[in-house]
Amino acid sequence: VGVDPTLVSLSAAEEWSRKGCDDFKLVEHNLVDRAWGETKPKRSANALRTHGKAVSGESAASKLMRVAGALKEKGCTSLVLNALDQICWLFNLRGADIACNPVFFAYAVVKVNDAAAVEVTLFLRALDDDVKDAATKEAVEAHLAAEGCNGGNDAAVTL
Repeated sequence: VGVDPTLVSLSAAEEWSRKGCDDFKLVEHNLVDRAWGETKPKRSANALRTHGKAVSGESAASKLMRVAGALKEKGCTSLVLNALDQICWLFNLRGADIACNPVFFAYAVVKVNDAAAVEVTLFLRALDDDVKDAATKEAVEAHLAAEGCNGGNDAAVTL
């Protein structure tokens, strides 16, 4: 059985082994991507749109503080988000990277430390060094600052 070690957890591999499936071969590269080859289209990287408090009803900083409160309540220190709709909602941003969906490619990590400070990193899809992406990054940074996500007593978001 070919296994991508970046996609299968150790506990899952151990469970499969207990069930008699222990003939694993680690596959270093995604075989579907390799078979797809050069014809694989590039991922979209369309512009992001802000979805401010006037439309969303709540600032991104307020949402992040509520998430941080839930993390602390559960005794957790970090949360990794990869659901695109959740990221759009949390940061009051919208995109067009997937046809007919107001989402963009990203993931985020929310961390809470003992001092109740919230540190958030938003990983946007790979941004090139061209002017459009620099403008997108500046616009997102300005939006997050306007949403109260520039540090201080609220959550600090970095890109």
